[in-house]
Amino acid sequence: MEKSRKQKSSHKKKLGAISPAPNIGVGVVSGFKASQSVKFVVDGMLGSLARKLRILGFDVIYSRDADDQYLHDLSVKEKRVLLTSDRALHYYASKRGTSSIFILEDSDEKRLAYLFTALGLKEVDLDPEESRCAKCNGEIETCSKKELIGIIPSSVLQRHNKFYRCTSCGKTYWKGSHWRRIILLTRRLKVRLKKAGRANRNEKAEAT
Repeated sequence: MEKSRKQKSSHKKKLGAISPAPNIGVGVVSGFKASQSVKFVVDGMLGSLARKLRILGFDVIYSRDADDQYLHDLSVKEKRVLLTSDRALHYYASKRGTSSIFILEDSDEKRLAYLFTALGLKEVDLDPEESRCAKCNGEIETCSKKELIGIIPSSVLQRHNKFYRCTSCGKTYWKGSHWRRIILLTRRLKVRLKKAGRANRNEKAEAT
């Protein structure tokens, strides 16, 4: 743990001695269409959020050990929105016109709602055929039970009819209890997005 703290400190030095602003919020997110084609690079403190975004079908690069300069440069190079809970990194990116969103919420549900609202994403869809591998970000394909004999427990093969496999790392998925939790999360997220949409419309109406 002490080693990771030292690494994080050195990463910030690479970014330069910048004093972050006290209230910086969302960074520059212009230039991205409000669709699921938006891509992300996520810092090491938001691993759970990265995995959920992948399940929802987003292309997300995440590495727990990547330094701040690498994350920033990758965001620029591949035109990815940088998601970070590191105030200094977000401020560094924003000052350079890099698309960055500062994530401060205390749960993935709130983080997703805040993120989608910031990007103007009004809908969230959950489709296993469009999901990406939560582990490595690889693409998912369907596979038959026959292909999985001896790979996953026979009891799982008996209880489920449809299976998916990552084309990159080979991890296998099926609609078990975790998938049901993701469905419930998606439903709650849709409610939050609708409320946010109504609030935005009311604000615009009051301003006119």
